[in-house]
Amino acid sequence: MVSCTSVHAAANQIQVAAIVIPSDNPENTVKPGDQITIALTFQNNLTNIESVSTLQIKIGANGETKTLTNKSIEAISTNTIEFVYTISENDSGIIDVVSENITIDDQEYPIPELSNVVTVDNVAPEVVQYSMDNTEPGEYKEGEKINISILFNENVVIENTPTLSIKFGDGNSKSVTKVSSSSRNSITYEYIITSGDNGELQVLGLTGGNISDEVGNITSLDVEFEQTSTSITANTSTSTSGSTNNVGNNNTTNVNGNSIGNGTTSNKILPFAGNSYFIIIAIILVSIVASISYINYKKYIGIK
Repeated sequence: MVSCTSVHAAANQIQVAAIVIPSDNPENTVKPGDQITIALTFQNNLTNIESVSTLQIKIGANGETKTLTNKSIEAISTNTIEFVYTISENDSGIIDVVSENITIDDQEYPIPELSNVVTVDNVAPEVVQYSMDNTEPGEYKEGEKINISILFNENVVIENTPTLSIKFGDGNSKSVTKVSSSSRNSITYEYIITSGDNGELQVLGLTGGNISDEVGNITSLDVEFEQTSTSITANTSTSTSGSTNNVGNNNTTNVNGNSIGNGTTSNKILPFAGNSYFIIIAIILVSIVASISYINYKKYIGIK
């Protein structure tokens, strides 16, 4: 109960009814656990107050009416009465003042329409899908890069990046932690194909990390993805030492200086490279035959 003895209400009235939210929240949005203040600002100063009636509020169209009593009064300044309320886990929707009047020392004061609209958001962001970002369908070789983007259903704040789990074919699960980029509602992971990666890519899920929406609702990141075809295949079993593979349609140059499209490098061998041994033997034999012929020729000249 607020003490004192009377209020000069004859010419007084409530000028503004407003909801005050934590300063670090997004504009006009609160979450469970936040404390709000419903401030009734009068035209004239309030003095010698003995009693203040309750104030009723409702959150969401289907929410229950909540009664704020004298115990909820945070402060009475020279011309303002403030009621406080802590948002509960079940609160969701727009906050509205149900009471049409407030009574101070037996004098009723009409409550005007709230000057601002505040919404309770109690829903954490969710992963809606993953996609292959700037990664064309097809077969990828050792050393080539793929990008996997995780999309959320609203803007998020990333405090600690979760780990992405993937695997190829029947291989073991692999953890991907390298992030190539992020936007307000997505994270893009980067993975380099390594030896032993064979088969179609499967994006398994997310674990760990700390991600929330802009108002602070923390999302659960123990997410398992429904398995669908990614059209991305790794093939490192046929990799050739010294060969170069590139993602996309970039051209590369082989050892003969020929341009090869589709991001692959030819393994052609230089002409006769495989027969060099036989060529050397042939040269040696020709030299021997020539030497014998020359010796025989000298003998023939000497006999003559």
